[in-house]
Amino acid sequence: MSNLIKLGLGMGTPAAPAAPSLAITATGTTIVAAIAGASGGTHYLKYKGASDTAWQNGGSRSGDGNITLASLKANSPYIFTCYSQVDGGVYSLPAVGVYVIPAPDSETVNAFDAANIASVDSYLDMFGKIYDFLPRSGGSRAIKMIVDYGQIAALPGMPAANSGTVTTTVANDATKGISTAEFDSGGDKVNIPWPREYSAKQNRNIVRVISEDAGFVTYEIR
Repeated sequence: MSNLIKLGLGMGTPAAPAAPSLAITATGTTIVAAIAGASGGTHYLKYKGASDTAWQNGGSRSGDGNITLASLKANSPYIFTCYSQVDGGVYSLPAVGVYVIPAPDSETVNAFDAANIASVDSYLDMFGKIYDFLPRSGGSRAIKMIVDYGQIAALPGMPAANSGTVTTTVANDATKGISTAEFDSGGDKVNIPWPREYSAKQNRNIVRVISEDAGFVTYEIR
């Protein structure tokens, strides 16, 4: 970081100020850098991607306070630092670097989730079939499921009829699907054709969540 530092040296040159302090607050893809340093100094913010070599200018301010930097890349690690300049063009050492990973802002996440949820009914209408979900707590619920018999192969040397595993994708919803919030791996079952699509139906255990998002969840069935 030698390109960030320009210390004043020599007879009659003011002493270099102490390195400023730096605190970073991240909200979504926007960060606020709180800088406090030498009295009357100008503070400069620098940042770069964790894997980058070149530093970028993040702005400056006169005196202590905040610098806001928006539109960073979500889920990408950054390193931030800052330094101060006082009268006479004397620069401080840089502040200790702060490592930050901006997250997607809430509006982006909510918009994506809303679109995902809105697609559930049409997707299940097109590709799903109605089978019964049998919760451990009792009763049953007829829901649309996409049952895939080709996700996980049978164990070597064992017949598929005895050891094959399938997956089912349903709405992540406790009314029209099976939400992960209600899922009980100790006893929830589904009544589906087993071990192939056109076999007779059997009650099979739901053993674990394979993947989930706001609209759908995929379970492993054994």
